[in-house]
Amino acid sequence: MLRRSRVSRPPLASLGVLLLALSPAAQAQRCGDVITQSTVLRQDVICPSTLQPGLTVRGDGVVLDLGGHTISMAPDSAIAAGVHAPPGVLVEGSASVLVANGQIVNRGKFLGFQGIRFQASERGTASALTIRGFENGVVLVDSPATTIIENTFEVDWPIQFLSASPYVLPVSGSPATRIVANRVDGGVTGGARFVDVLDLSGDVVVEGNDARRLGLGILAPNVRGLQVLRNRLSGCSEIGCVGVFIYSSAGSAVGGVIEGNLFEGFSTAISVASQHAIVRGNEMYGAGVAGPAIAIGGMINPFASPPAFERSLITGNVVVDYALGLRFHGLARSNDGRGNTWIRVAVPVEDYGRWNRW
Repeated sequence: MLRRSRVSRPPLASLGVLLLALSPAAQAQRCGDVITQSTVLRQDVICPSTLQPGLTVRGDGVVLDLGGHTISMAPDSAIAAGVHAPPGVLVEGSASVLVANGQIVNRGKFLGFQGIRFQASERGTASALTIRGFENGVVLVDSPATTIIENTFEVDWPIQFLSASPYVLPVSGSPATRIVANRVDGGVTGGARFVDVLDLSGDVVVEGNDARRLGLGILAPNVRGLQVLRNRLSGCSEIGCVGVFIYSSAGSAVGGVIEGNLFEGFSTAISVASQHAIVRGNEMYGAGVAGPAIAIGGMINPFASPPAFERSLITGNVVVDYALGLRFHGLARSNDGRGNTWIRVAVPVEDYGRWNRW
């Protein structure tokens, strides 16, 4: 079977046309500048050994156009343990801010570096950026309806930090976020985590991204309305390397749609420990790993009081080269696992309680 590319790019207005139309007025050139009106960079911004953000944006509707230039951060290695290094760009208390068209790079390679941080902002956009050498690529905190689109994230940490796992896109308290058509290279260690969607961040869409060499693709605890659509995700075969993991710690209905994705190399491509999820039309290639390729229930709170993990639909998926295709754990019941294709899968379905259809 041929792998079909699952990466799609939703139609967008031209970023160049948008930036020209907005005609940025001011020119920021110094590390630590606070941007309050639309601005275009005319040169690189270099921040050697600093405890302040590279640039801070405050003001509704501000466009920060990097003009193809680089914000280069070198956080002080003396920063106390547990204290985050400053972000390359901080968007704070603002609405409809656009940050685009350049690079944000951690030259100091200090643990804790954030490329961009949206803090208490809404309807912001980060686009056409390359962010390299981070612990967190773009951080969203209490920033609803943010769009992260057509960026490149490169994990590039020195050997002393390889035991830590960078989070490319941690999302907290930011519902209606869209993460679309980004490219991610998890680095030589393959331990990066692509998207972490935390509580209070419902209705998040992750669509058309191409993320390689991951330890964990998408993690979504207690999140309602997550949509994972037409992405290409590749990861590692060690136990715990999961492509998409959605769960409810209380066994309540969370839902979520995981559809049309291509998963390569994960020990488990999809794990669902909630109710009413749709897992449809995905392709999973395991290269002979044990699996299961798809796990329903179990991995988080498998003995929650019933009803726990019910009424999910798992259909139209193609699973190739796994020892185990689909496992129904613990209290998984009344789920529908019919209509899937198993190729070179030793055990297509394992159902602990015999409470599901397949």
